Amino acid sequence: MKLKIIDGFFAVCKVTALDATQIQQEFTFIANTDEELSLVCREQSLPSNTTSLEKGYRLIRIDDVLDFSLVGILAKISGILASHNISIFVISTFNTDYFLIKNNQFDETTRLLKINGYHF
Repeated sequence: MKLKIIDGFFAVCKVTALDATQIQQEFTFIANTDEELSLVCREQSLPSNTTSLEKGYRLIRIDDVLDFSLVGILAKISGILASHNISIFVISTFNTDYFLIKNNQFDETTRLLKINGYHF
């Protein structure tokens, strides 16, 4: 399976509100629930109204359009990484899945995935 590394550093945060400029940025992911408004974005696009923040993530995309009937794709990736104590933060879109890895574990992540048959 082919994976693509998205350039840059990303952050995961909670915010009090979003404006149209933030929403239109590439690689911006938003979750609005009854408990929080969460945002994943490039670090240089962080809004000033964050209430909680985690920085230093790298983003990897499964570089294919995934059919909804496919099973176990993320389970296999997360299993490989979990067995080496590497946690992931997963985001799914209509077409595919993304996962964030802390930068200090990024080189080990790509090494492990390559030896397990993934291509970048």
